Amino acid sequence: MKLRFLPLSVLLLLPALRAEVPAGILPRPQAPNDNSEYRRFVLPNGLKVLLLSDPKLNKASASLDVGAGSYSDPAHRQGLAHFLEHMLFLGTAKYPGVTEYGNYLKTNGGYNNAFTAGSHTNYL
Repeated sequence: MKLRFLPLSVLLLLPALRAEVPAGILPRPQAPNDNSEYRRFVLPNGLKVLLLSDPKLNKASASLDVGAGSYSDPAHRQGLAHFLEHMLFLGTAKYPGVTEYGNYLKTNGGYNNAFTAGSHTNYL
């Protein structure tokens, strides 16, 4: 391949890099030592939940994936999804202080984080 065609090839392949596989077609992970119970349900607000439970473990984890990311930003409000991602951890009714929720998690051996992608935002 001649070098002059390389930029065009990369440009044509970029949409494939953004492609996402719908969650419904992915098989349930099943390792030989996976004793987890899997439950799927939808909350009244439309959020889909996958709950894994293993009573033998003494740790817990949570992740929330919202189907809106930077591609959903209005043209006149670029960066809105990323801004809202950061706002989520700045206080709630139960943990009103800016660092209160993070400190609660840290005290109990946990942490929080998040990231905004093109088509979704994930909160850990």
